[in-house]
Amino acid sequence: MATADNWNPSIVPGAGTNADIAETDGVNRIITYNYTGSAVTLNELLLDLTNYRGNNTVSLDIPANTLSAESEYVGISSGLISRASINQSGGTNNNLYLFVGLNPSDNGTYSMSSGSLSNDSYEWICYEGSGTFNQTWGTNSSTDLFMAAEPGSSGIYTLESGAALDAFARANGLMNEVPEPGSMGMLAIAATCSAAGAG
Repeated sequence: MATADNWNPSIVPGAGTNADIAETDGVNRIITYNYTGSAVTLNELLLDLTNYRGNNTVSLDIPANTLSAESEYVGISSGLISRASINQSGGTNNNLYLFVGLNPSDNGTYSMSSGSLSNDSYEWICYEGSGTFNQTWGTNSSTDLFMAAEPGSSGIYTLESGAALDAFARANGLMNEVPEPGSMGMLAIAATCSAAGAG
């Protein structure tokens, strides 16, 4: 991702610019985030693959380093069926807004096995489309976590033992509004629990 020849034009996106990885040929792609330069905050990170075949997707791997963006879109299209994913196995991902599965025909996945995700505003696991967040380890800190905001949307967050989620989570509806009919938001927690009872 830090190689100029991989971008059009041949410039690595810098502070305040957009890094849009939007493909329409349906071909599976894995992009590795390997930027080690001075700290920059992108305006936008967009991941999208339309006309995909089978399980093909545009996937951004974050094994290390720090990624910062005002807004991140994982699966965003203009009326087309799309798919995208982020796989974070280390490093830090900082953003103000995170959308995983934005529009009705979009499918987004965020998988976190280590590292940290820091969100300073809204984290949407499916706004109108289909969004999944699988967290097996690492820390996800968000001011507000929303799942399945609009009718027909589906958002699932799976949190396993060893992972940390620090967020005000809401499912099926926007903020303090009445849940939207037809939307489905679910938080699944897989953990080993023990309780000390009076003997």
